[in-house]
Amino acid sequence: MQSKLFRSKMVLHDDTLQTVSECLGITRQTLAEKLQGTSEFKQTEIDRLITRWNLTPHEVVQIFFDNPKSHEDR
Repeated sequence: MQSKLFRSKMVLHDDTLQTVSECLGITRQTLAEKLQGTSEFKQTEIDRLITRWNLTPHEVVQIFFDNPKSHEDR
């Protein structure tokens, strides 16, 4: 999970934690846990954000599946 990239997309689309959590049908606290990596996004939540932010497949992988810590080893 790349929370900085997630947040940048959120800002680019004039979203806030509140509007994103409402879109996903979750609380702001649950969204914060997902951004901190203590909880994972469900496929349905990712699908909603793909539609809302018009994400490309590459962006989806970067935001939700790329582990930034794996790049530290390179």
